[in-house]
Amino acid sequence: MKEKIKIGIKFLKKKLRISVVFLTLLFGLLILTISYSYAFYTIATEKKNVISLTAGQFSYQLSGANITNNQVTVAPGTTFELPLVITSKNPVESNYQLYYEGTLPSGLKVSYIKESGSPNGTIGNNPNQKQLTLVIENNTSSNQNITLGIQGGLVNQENILLDNRTKIDQVFSYNQTYGFTGEVQEWVVPATGYYRVTLNAASGAQISNYKPGAGGYVSGIIYLKAQEKYYFYVGGQKSSFNLVPLNDTYVYASGGGATDMRLVKGNTFWDTESLRSRILVAGGGGGAEWPGSQGGAGGRLVADTGWGTTYGPPDNWNEENAQINYNISCHGGGQTSGGSCAGYPINASGTFGLAGWYNQWKSDGVTGSAEDNGGIGGGGYYGGGSMGYAHAGGGGSSFISGYAGVNAITASGTHTNNTIHYSGKYFIDNNILPAYNVGVGKAEVTYLGLTHNKTNTKLNGVRYIKDCINSSSNLVDTTAIWNEVQAIKDGKNLAYGKTATLSGTVDSNYPIKNITDGDLESRSRTLTTGIQCVTVDLGAVYDLDEVAVWHYWEDWRAYNDHSLSVSRDNISYTTISTNSNYAESSIGFHIDAWD
Repeated sequence: MKEKIKIGIKFLKKKLRISVVFLTLLFGLLILTISYSYAFYTIATEKKNVISLTAGQFSYQLSGANITNNQVTVAPGTTFELPLVITSKNPVESNYQLYYEGTLPSGLKVSYIKESGSPNGTIGNNPNQKQLTLVIENNTSSNQNITLGIQGGLVNQENILLDNRTKIDQVFSYNQTYGFTGEVQEWVVPATGYYRVTLNAASGAQISNYKPGAGGYVSGIIYLKAQEKYYFYVGGQKSSFNLVPLNDTYVYASGGGATDMRLVKGNTFWDTESLRSRILVAGGGGGAEWPGSQGGAGGRLVADTGWGTTYGPPDNWNEENAQINYNISCHGGGQTSGGSCAGYPINASGTFGLAGWYNQWKSDGVTGSAEDNGGIGGGGYYGGGSMGYAHAGGGGSSFISGYAGVNAITASGTHTNNTIHYSGKYFIDNNILPAYNVGVGKAEVTYLGLTHNKTNTKLNGVRYIKDCINSSSNLVDTTAIWNEVQAIKDGKNLAYGKTATLSGTVDSNYPIKNITDGDLESRSRTLTTGIQCVTVDLGAVYDLDEVAVWHYWEDWRAYNDHSLSVSRDNISYTTISTNSNYAESSIGFHIDAWD
């Protein structure tokens, strides 16, 4: 019996050893199989100077609307936006790198838009996809063919490209400047996204030691699509370009030409359809042709006045003296009309897109007799008034589609009293600086990216806007006067035509409806002294882009006590600005969502 037990135990031990060996072999085979499967997608064949046995390699599909057999053709002198989709054909996660074959000739550039996706990284197993957008700039004189490809590898290992392959890792950037040429300059949008556009208008021409007005500056950010076309008209000095339709022979004491951005190219810069298509305008400075004369600065929404004297400047000459004692002035252009002149028998008012000019000044510079021109006004959205023989012209006004205070037109040229251009194109994060530029004008375009995020959240959830001033401390008199209150969203003034209320007694000669009529030069005032407030109800709650207010500015008064606040419910208000002793002007007081 004992012997049988011993034999049984030996049998069980032997069987157990066999089982352990079998399990060990099975486990080893499993590990080997897994390792082999992973090794099936080794990157050994994709590395330089590596020799090893492999069973396969990584596979991807590259697709896009304008790519055939991984190749794209770009015409000379063009920039081409190429959206791509990378699809993994592999059963495991992998490491990918987008490349082009060979090297690029001078003038050919390949980059990618950072926010659209990356040309390298990891991608999941089939059928995972990655998206990105390339920008190919061909500044050569011939067609260029570019062959693209994707090289893969194991995750967490360096992906070293094979010979004759160049990785795509440059982020797209763009900056273009247009100087004065006296001709229209076409711009084709290279890639979809947000662009900052800045324009400098020209100052009036410097004649002897006279005092021309400086040109204005405008900037704004706009979302544009690839391959859209725009046209820049850059203003000059001693030139009729973007100023008046005259031969330059008769533009001696010229104002500064406006600089603008248009949707339509005209046969001439004063072509009506082309002028109406302007979505961004910087107003030029007025010219001066007389000792002591001062050309009006360009650039405000209602540009500055040019002043002059009859017999030369007194020792204590200034603008106030010139106006009171000599009464020779040419006003700047505004938002709905050109500047007019007073105090001299020969003068001309500005018009839409043009400074004041005389009919007897023929465009060919020959026909008819030409008056001796004096200080010509600046070009602008509306041009400044011009003096004959001597003295100074008014500045030209500026315009930014979507900016609080501007007065946009319809396609037929009728003013809408609202802020957005008839094309629907508008700018955000805007700025206007009057009397900014001395010399000829210029335009500059800079690519910012696919997004331009707001940084000021105080304009979110707004229905009511309240603006308060102390009429007893405006440094001129004891009246509280508002010209306009506006609230901008997506380029439109939501306050237009909405209900406004004043805390004091309203002067019947200046009705309260003027505060929201979209016209900067109409106004309302209260006869009550002390702290007075105007409240505008937008009728619904909005996340606003901009809030702006204008008090009476024509005497350059300043207010020591001013506060601007917003509310959702007309009970709890958030103050967005308080300031003292700021000078009023036609630009107004602006707070936007990017401040």
